[in-house]
Parts: sequence; C-alpha cells; structure tokens
Amino acid sequence: MLNSELKPSLIRYGLKEKESNIYLTLLAEQKLTAQEIANKTGLIRQVVYDHIKKLVEKGLINEVFEGRTKKFQSTNPEQLLTLLKEKEAQIKEVIPKLKKIKQITPSISKVASFTGIKGLMHLLNFTLTTKKELLWIANYHEWHKVLENHQFFNYTLKRIEKKIKLKILIEKKGIPKKDIQVWKSDKKELRETKTHSAVKNIPSSYVIFDDKVIIFNLDKKELKCVLIEDKSINKSQSAMFNELWKNAKRI
Repeated sequence: MLNSELKPSLIRYGLKEKESNIYLTLLAEQKLTAQEIANKTGLIRQVVYDHIKKLVEKGLINEVFEGRTKKFQSTNPEQLLTLLKEKEAQIKEVIPKLKKIKQITPSISKVASFTGIKGLMHLLNFTLTTKKELLWIANYHEWHKVLENHQFFNYTLKRIEKKIKLKILIEKKGIPKKDIQVWKSDKKELRETKTHSAVKNIPSSYVIFDDKVIIFNLDKKELKCVLIEDKSINKSQSAMFNELWKNAKRI
C-alpha cells in the first residue's frame, strides 16, 4: 500500500517506473540479489540489471558482498535531495546562456489583415493608441485617390487631441500647390513633413509605431491593409525610415 502511494512521487521526481519498483523493494527488503529483486518485482533478470546500473550511477543503491554473493541495497533516501540539488546547480549554470538564446531568438510575429475602407479606418484609429510618435511613409497620390470621398481630416484632429506627433515622408512631385500649403501647417498639427524622391517608388504606405508596422496597399479596386506586430520588423522599418529622413528635404 505504501509503495503504491510513493511510486507516483518517485516517477514525478524523475525515476522510471521499473527503477521506482526496484528502489522501493530494496528500501523495504534491505539487501537482495539481482535474482531476488527479479522475483519480488516480477521483472526479468536482465531488465533488473539494466535498471540497477542506472540506480547505482544515481547513487540511490550500492553493491555489497556477503561472501561471494553480490547483493544490492538502497542508500539513504536523502540522496534524492542531493541529486535534486546537483540538477538545480547544473540548471543554474546554463540559465544565463538560455536567456541569451531567448534574447536573440526572433519572437513569433502576429499578423492580421484587413480589407476595404472600414478596415483601413480601423487601423488608422488603432495608430492613435500609441504614446509615442508615428513614422509614416505615405504615397500622397494613392491616399488622395482612396480618401477623397472620406473624412480623413477627423483622424488628424483626433491625433492632435491625443498629442501624438507625426513624422511623414511624401513625394512632392505632382502635389497641387493648395495641398502643399496644407502639409506646411506642421507645427500646429504636430507634424513634420519631408519629401524624398524614393517615396514614389514605394507603392504601399507604411505606418511605424511601438513594435508594430501597418502596411496600406491602396489599390482602389481592393484596399488591403496588414498589421504586423514584431519588434525586429519594426526595428528594421524604423531604420529604413530614419535613413530616408536624414536625406529628405522639408516641404
């Protein structure tokens, strides 16, 4: 009865079921030969020898000789604690290395896609959850075509209310003068605007913030937007933006 209660604990500790049977048998019987262990546990002799070898290596049993007869006996159960402490010490040694691996292993990206004007507006509003500035690469002409019949101005008002600053890169060529004047109201609208010719070669628009990147594919036939939550992708996109920003001109 006692053995049946203790065996699950020994298995959770790390002993195999047959090792637990042999160990508990020796605790109760003191000294036994391999054949006697086999008889009491119902295991065949070769299996007994295989598991005895492992238990001896763990220091949980040892060999004794009575005349020419080799027998086995259990050691002090405190040895179980000693083994645990040794395992703990070994794990503590490798934990710093494991932490380094975790730091350099890329986290799994979270990606969500949205379609249509409602999806686009949803993601625009989502950018307003940031506590930091927004970095934006905007294809002005594509935005104008898509949003000419929608209230984009409300987004700007909400952003200003939340005191969220915006750095935006656009392509100046082809923008009407009246629209350029709108973009120039930077300080009032917490916005820095610069132009870079490279933007005309970027078909999509990007918003970079926190650990996220939003990609707006502004095809008028089918609007597609993708939200990516990934620190490494955000970092690389931020670096790209900052490099363009250095060489860009104020509008």
